[in-house]
Amino acid sequence: MVFSGLFPADGSDFEALNHAIEKLTCNDASVSVAKETSTALGLGFRCGFLGLLHMDVFHQRLEQ
Repeated sequence: MVFSGLFPADGSDFEALNHAIEKLTCNDASVSVAKETSTALGLGFRCGFLGLLHMDVFHQRLEQ
């Protein structure tokens, strides 16, 4: 399993990122998502993927 931290570029975009991740995880149940807080980056998500390719595909869909 591969884990990645996803944080919005601007702190005010957290809700938009949350909504986009929720939509994508409805179609991909193999992604594990947990909210994470960083003192440097603020609110974000810790996401688990099946591998690097799975993570890349998820990131591409998230950007769209």
